[in-house]
Amino acid sequence: MLERIHEITGDLLSADEYLDDFWPNFRNIDDVFWKLERIQSFREAGEASWVAMMEGDWERSLKLIGDGRGASNEREGFVRRRIRVVEEPVTPYLQWEMHVLALRVVTAEQVRVLDAGEVAELEVGRRLPELVVLGTSVMYEVTYDASGTHNGARRIDDRDVIAACRGELDKLFSVGEDFQAYYEREIVPLPSPRWPAAPTGSPAPIALTSDDRGPASGRRASTAYQGRTGSPSSDPAAPPSAAGS
Repeated sequence: MLERIHEITGDLLSADEYLDDFWPNFRNIDDVFWKLERIQSFREAGEASWVAMMEGDWERSLKLIGDGRGASNEREGFVRRRIRVVEEPVTPYLQWEMHVLALRVVTAEQVRVLDAGEVAELEVGRRLPELVVLGTSVMYEVTYDASGTHNGARRIDDRDVIAACRGELDKLFSVGEDFQAYYEREIVPLPSPRWPAAPTGSPAPIALTSDDRGPASGRRASTAYQGRTGSPSSDPAAPPSAAGS
């Protein structure tokens, strides 16, 4: 079912409409909060630590991430689970996002990392969707433009479709790697990320590879998040508003 989400009827929402629709449903969630992330690079223009990373100041980026350590986003009453499909080499965005997630998995969210090869059979002709599932009643296919900027969503209310997707997400979660093990092995040893140089006076580009726009290439992948009201460092249960962490 996950690979057929684009065929399912849904209500088109702009980015602002998505946020307005999301929060009332989030407050009434009746079961597991699921998030599936497949795109490898997002824009987090409203996130100071992401901006610092884009400006080449990795040390400051990590410090800003760490400054948010004390803010707990834990909520009572339901479980939050994220599946992050990752390819290698890890993109600068994912490297940044994994550090954000490292501060959240202890109390706020259960995260599993899934190699892109594990979903290759599902990605025939197109990449798996970016999904947010609120319990048993509402699901969103979250959309982004070519730069990785969040631009809206499709709301899906068909309970049979939602139930099928929840079952498939549960199976993917069960075969994913524990976040902490992946993070310590693959992310912590990495050097500072490097973005391609931008022309003078221009913002650093968000270069999406062909793999970011299409199905997995079959290479072994790596891991990660998007918790956005717009960002991974924002509420882990929030929808993506400006990016995809």
